[in-house]
Amino acid sequence: MNNSKINTLLIDFGGVIYDIDTNSTILAFKKLFSNVNESNISNDKKINYSSMPFLSKYERGEIDTNEFLISIAKAFNIELNDNNIYRIINAWNVTLSGLKPEIDRTLEELSKNYNLYLLSNTNELHYNYFIGECSLIFNKYFKKLFFSHKMGTNKPNLEIFEKVLNDIEINPENVLFIDDSKENIDSAKILKINTYQIGSDNNSIYNLSDYLHTVCMNSQL
Repeated sequence: MNNSKINTLLIDFGGVIYDIDTNSTILAFKKLFSNVNESNISNDKKINYSSMPFLSKYERGEIDTNEFLISIAKAFNIELNDNNIYRIINAWNVTLSGLKPEIDRTLEELSKNYNLYLLSNTNELHYNYFIGECSLIFNKYFKKLFFSHKMGTNKPNLEIFEKVLNDIEINPENVLFIDDSKENIDSAKILKINTYQIGSDNNSIYNLSDYLHTVCMNSQL
């Protein structure tokens, strides 16, 4: 990676600047509904996306929230009534824990030297839940926000990266993509986008500035 060319950071949301706990949604479903169908729960106690394709469709905005609620109620063997709709929504949103500590200061530091953009796989319910909490930071530090459910595509599809690059009119070598998913990172690499995987080699959003500085210094040697 040639850091001297990088002027733009494309940053993931969940797991990078915002804490999420996917296990908590499963625990909430099991606590609220005694007859939950566990066939759609993976071995590591997370929602099994592969067995419920409607989840990715919802993430891409291909189905609306009403259809999502009908589908998830059916998948988990939950009777769909007004009371259960409220409980399903609460269980679905409990995965969203909140902004990471000191993230305001971290983004402020990064924004001094780089243009920041956000790229997130999300859905209408989650978006409506976190947007109020995050709008100040979004407006303060990010040039533009890209959400999968508003774009008609999601990571790791190459299309979403191509749409972002075209929208902000930038070459991939000028971008560093920050994400916690290896699958998403590998997809970005196909398009020659520079990458930084959160959680790999102790990488975190907090030491990103140090990493960029180190790479920059090395490139000048």
